[in-house]
Amino acid sequence: RPQRATVASVTKYLEEQDYLSYRKQISEP
Repeated sequence: RPQRATVASVTKYLEEQDYLSYRKQISEP
């Protein structure tokens, strides 16, 4: 069955993606 994403889960997902891309930028000057 399709899982309904809540606003909180979507926000958490976006924050994790932003954090990962942020870490990638620091490690790759």
